[in-house]
Amino acid sequence: MNKALRRVSLACLAMFLLLLVNANYVQGFEAGKLAGDPGNGRTFAQQYQYQRGSIITSDNQVVAQSKHVSGVYSFRRYYPAGATYAPVTGYDSPYNKTGIEQAEDKLLAGTDPGLRCATSSTWSPGSPARGRRCSSPSTRPLSRPPTRR
Repeated sequence: MNKALRRVSLACLAMFLLLLVNANYVQGFEAGKLAGDPGNGRTFAQQYQYQRGSIITSDNQVVAQSKHVSGVYSFRRYYPAGATYAPVTGYDSPYNKTGIEQAEDKLLAGTDPGLRCATSSTWSPGSPARGRRCSSPSTRPLSRPPTRR
């Protein structure tokens, strides 16, 4: 084997070993960071597999709800009042949330730690996970009331 061929083969071997080390590092040490990344395709798909809770006003008008749809994603966020409540409700997209959709995200998704007792008492094996309703009771307002000047 001549010197040039040996150098090329050793360079290829070194690059292959570095590639294997990098792949193992990413899988072992950066898995949590990658799983929580909002641009992750699995996070995007998983978000639409479960029903989010409804947002309801104090007079029981539904402002936002999840509706079952056919296709790749099981549920789609639907805003019956359209743009009427948009500044307060905000929106829910795979890459960003605003307004109540952001502030009460864990409650709407059903992952809030305060819901554990309610969830475990009403959930049974085999039933789909779903979010809880988010309303604004007088004891805990979701936003500050407007001030008069």
